[in-house]
Amino acid sequence: MANSTITLAQAITAGAKLAVDTITGLFNGAAPPADAVAQYAKVAFGPANTLQTVEDANPLPAAPPLRATAGVTGAVVNAAAAGDTNLVSAVAGQTTRVHRIWFVVGGATTLTLRRGATALTGPMPCNGPGSFVLDFRDRPHFVTGVNEAFILASTSAVQISGRLEFVTGA
Repeated sequence: MANSTITLAQAITAGAKLAVDTITGLFNGAAPPADAVAQYAKVAFGPANTLQTVEDANPLPAAPPLRATAGVTGAVVNAAAAGDTNLVSAVAGQTTRVHRIWFVVGGATTLTLRRGATALTGPMPCNGPGSFVLDFRDRPHFVTGVNEAFILASTSAVQISGRLEFVTGA
């Protein structure tokens, strides 16, 4: 049987494709029955009607690696009171670009991340122990304006602990 492509629109996302091939030699050296056919799935990529199967000569396209971000600074997230906690204080003539942030929340509260008085997120309810993670990427998750602090606001006095990594610059 030659390569064929089937649509798995209901099983995966609409229009996803799966390439299928026939396998021979799966019978541990014994001759397969005349009507024996085994198939396996192969990863394929590309636009519809021009799928390319992944093989040694045609590897799966890979995302470029993250570029190093010069001047990354780390800071501890440690808040226990209701209200605002400056995670990164305002720096004259500088913005803050947050590339990674994670923290755990010890109890029920609602959190908002802000740059100065401007909300960067909507209210994020946390109904008990929980966590928040935005992993490192070269494009920042949050950017403050010039002379603005990066702030974590909590509606309740609960322990919030973690870390963030950021770059400040003009």
